[in-house]
Amino acid sequence: MKPACQKGAVYNGARDLPVATPDLSQPMFGSYRLLEPLGEGGMGRVWKAMDVRLERVVALKILKGDDDERRRALVAEAKTACQLQHPNIAVVYDAGEQDGAPYIAMEFVEGSNLAAEVGRPLPVGRLLALAIQACKGLLHAHQKGVVHRDIKPDNLVLTPDGTLKILDFGVAKRGLFGSAEATAQAFTLTRETEVGISVGTPSYMSPEQAYGQSQGPSADQFSLAVVLFELASGHHPFRKAAVVETLHAIAKDKAPDLGALRRDLPRNFTEAVARMLAKDPDARFSSLAEALEVFEGLELELASGRMPVPARRMPALPWRWIALGLAGAGLLGGLAWLRPWGRWSPSSTSQVGLGQGRKVVAVLPVELEGVAPDLAWTGRSLQDVMAMGLLRRQDLMVLDRVRVAEAVANGGSSLSHLQRDLGAEYLVMGSLRGAGGRLRLSVRVVRGEQGEVVDQLQVQGDAQTLLDMEDELTRRLPALLGGSSGAPAAGPVPRAKLARTRELYTKGLDLIVQGNIRSFELARQLFDEALLGEPDYAPARAGLAWAILELGATGIHLGKADAALNLDRAVEEGRKAVVLDPGLAFAHRVLAEAYHRKGDFANAHQEAQRAVDLDPADFRALVTLGDAFAYEDGAPERAEARRHYLRAIALRPQDWFAHYRLAVLLQNEGELEEGLRHADEARRLQPSADYPHLTAALCLLWMGRLDEAQTRIEEGLMQNAQARLLTLTAAEVAHHKGDRAAFNRHAQAVQAAWPSGNPARELLDGLAEDAAGRRSEARDRFLVFLASTRSRDWSGRPKGERRTASVNLYHMAQAMALGGERETARQLLEEAERLHPGKRKVALKDPLLRGL
Repeated sequence: MKPACQKGAVYNGARDLPVATPDLSQPMFGSYRLLEPLGEGGMGRVWKAMDVRLERVVALKILKGDDDERRRALVAEAKTACQLQHPNIAVVYDAGEQDGAPYIAMEFVEGSNLAAEVGRPLPVGRLLALAIQACKGLLHAHQKGVVHRDIKPDNLVLTPDGTLKILDFGVAKRGLFGSAEATAQAFTLTRETEVGISVGTPSYMSPEQAYGQSQGPSADQFSLAVVLFELASGHHPFRKAAVVETLHAIAKDKAPDLGALRRDLPRNFTEAVARMLAKDPDARFSSLAEALEVFEGLELELASGRMPVPARRMPALPWRWIALGLAGAGLLGGLAWLRPWGRWSPSSTSQVGLGQGRKVVAVLPVELEGVAPDLAWTGRSLQDVMAMGLLRRQDLMVLDRVRVAEAVANGGSSLSHLQRDLGAEYLVMGSLRGAGGRLRLSVRVVRGEQGEVVDQLQVQGDAQTLLDMEDELTRRLPALLGGSSGAPAAGPVPRAKLARTRELYTKGLDLIVQGNIRSFELARQLFDEALLGEPDYAPARAGLAWAILELGATGIHLGKADAALNLDRAVEEGRKAVVLDPGLAFAHRVLAEAYHRKGDFANAHQEAQRAVDLDPADFRALVTLGDAFAYEDGAPERAEARRHYLRAIALRPQDWFAHYRLAVLLQNEGELEEGLRHADEARRLQPSADYPHLTAALCLLWMGRLDEAQTRIEEGLMQNAQARLLTLTAAEVAHHKGDRAAFNRHAQAVQAAWPSGNPARELLDGLAEDAAGRRSEARDRFLVFLASTRSRDWSGRPKGERRTASVNLYHMAQAMALGGERETARQLLEEAERLHPGKRKVALKDPLLRGL
């Protein structure tokens, strides 16, 4: 049986060991207090437990074991695994027997396994980070004489801080089956051997495992390579429709060329994976230490700026193909291999009027031809410089390069398709060619769906005069789009004094858009290095503020102690950036986001408005500006918030956060169906984010659609089993449905999450009273909380606190209405409306409250 908590709190999944079931009716198992069951299968049951001796939470596997020899073998293997102490290995703390039942106590790991990443190619930075950590963990085990033999995405868990943990050492190595079993793709295949069995999952077995031969450390190397191939390409190299066909492919078929599937991957990476996938174990690396050396070398190149880093699949358009078809909307070839993105195209976000009186311009990725690998970053730098130069004209709107890249990757095979998708009147196309140490940039401005060439220019130089080329480009390019209807919005484009500064800045931006804590830290290092050479270079200063802001925001989510300090420093660096260049739009946007994270909504509003004034296409700034308006209570302000959110979505339909924030606004306005639609779109775009799942569930709960709400919650908890508000909402849904067992299970899971007096805790405790049949006690508890909110001075409190209290008062009103306490429900609803206007509109759609 697949464990119930495959994601979230992850533990080793027990499978199919035949034996006697221990008595688990008592709350203690030896020295372990059983807290809650996590999963159960034929192999036994897994509990979240407390080791009372050490006061340590563990994942406790209580296994079946009716055969003395097999029981001894199992415990011996687990005790061997106890010797493994490494940051990338989930620790096996203890193994033994209790009342005839073998058990293993392991580290309780919170996170999600890499199965959640399968199917979508990962950026090179993330691939290297995962490969390095997996190699380190496995190498440590191999040096201790332990082979895993079941490496697969399910057994590789990524914790919230980015640490990879390898699960199932000591269990996966040698099982205790008595015979071979028929299996499906995702199940463990077993084969009897002299001492037990070799275990593996068919799709990730090595050829020697498939043949049932002896297996050494190189078997783990092969399996890891299969995982890396799948994470890099989005496709499994050997999987077929049937298990037998898969095993045959593993044993006989050559893996596809990873480099052909992912042209942006470094050759050393693809060659290393290919070597690890060799059929003959002797043809693989002699040790994972060799593979580790390759991966660490590539990561060092990435961090130091010597290796080009593509920013989230931003392929350059083939200039030679464009030139063939400019006169007649020529094909933009070479994009068929890209994975298409989903689309959002409601009429409310039509591209009509996108520019609001400005000419809409898209600067496409620059094509490189004959450019040395160590200068590959120059294409992205030139694209950035062209965009910054055009932004200084008040009559132009320049689309964000992330949005442009998504449109290119969306499969647009013609100029007309690309221009319609972007809503752009002009496309700026660049081609950089290198020959004999010289560089030549050719730029063309194309207008209309028919690809009319408006104008063109060429800039020439070499690696030493790159900055002069950029200066000339920013001077000449704006004129190619016709005369300006007004003066420049701000001063000249900031110029770096050193090419190395531009290189570090460009690669820092590439890293930051990868969106994980490791890439944020690497980006911070690059920006810091850039500022050592040029402390007054405003773009690098703003980039540093952005990286620190993301580290701070991520740290808050992970509960890190230094998170607030990072937010303070982000504000400090952002202020420096806007002083250095008041016309740098993205500096104002980063500063606005930092203020917003700190709860300074007045300054956030001011900086976000300035960012939008300077760059009307900055969808991130529009979301921050929308948030600033949404935190006000007036109807006009909320209407402004909606307008800004919708505009952000029009500018970048794939921005999950804009959809989520709009969903929250609509939910609180009583537009529950529309709010649900945007919440579901946010869930689709970013399934790992907790709050879109929560927002969708609340919309459905408030409409009385309990089964659908429960489905959204379950899908969210599959992504993060530790999401407290999702679990609390699951308890509410169970309470509404009268499922007392489910309510108790969810309530117990989060009972200690909030202190007494917290609105969520008061709601949960009141629901518990009601579920236990003590409705009058529940009513009294809710009325005490109501009295406290009425008497409290909210004037100096953060507005988020009022919103939180309002939502929980609304849920208390639902609970009282469900139990027939309509007068109490009315009072609670009235207070919810006072604290955050809009709840009466919501109640009109709510079957429980619409009559109050």
